[in-house]
Amino acid sequence: MNMPSFPQIDGVDSDAAIARCAGNVELYKKILLHFCQSQSDSPGKLRELYASDSKDDIQSLAHAIKGAAANLGLTEITSHAQAIEYSIRHNSLCSEDQIGQLCQSVSATIELLSSVLKDEPPQQDKASIAPLEVVRTLLQQADPQVTEKLQMLVDHTQEGAKQSKLREALILCQLYQFDQALDALAEI
Repeated sequence: MNMPSFPQIDGVDSDAAIARCAGNVELYKKILLHFCQSQSDSPGKLRELYASDSKDDIQSLAHAIKGAAANLGLTEITSHAQAIEYSIRHNSLCSEDQIGQLCQSVSATIELLSSVLKDEPPQQDKASIAPLEVVRTLLQQADPQVTEKLQMLVDHTQEGAKQSKLREALILCQLYQFDQALDALAEI
């Protein structure tokens, strides 16, 4: 049986990320495409936030980027975002170089992934049930689609305790408490 594959790319641990997608390469490609679309304006936002000295907002955005990138195996982006988050948390500042490195990494990775994915654009199947890892990624990105995906999971889950935690996460999402929703899902 010939399994679909994903090309090896520097700064991308696709094998680990595909494993988190239960081996589903097409799902991984869909999530990567979503990352490319949702993070395309992150470099501009980071530069704006740096110019306005909004440390808390920089840390929050770096954290969101780090979480999404880490789940997708985007190791270079993860490293740069983590460095910014660490610097702000422990030193109350980050450097313009750190912002520039993260912005460059995000832009270059999006450009590279877009060129890899353009030959096989993933189909957006809104009716499909999102696996738990997809929901976690959407939560980390504070993506509004997460509520719809969580509702599908709740509707299609039979297990009592698991369904209860999914319902709890859904309610938290509706209240825009994404970090708490992630905590609820961590118990599943």
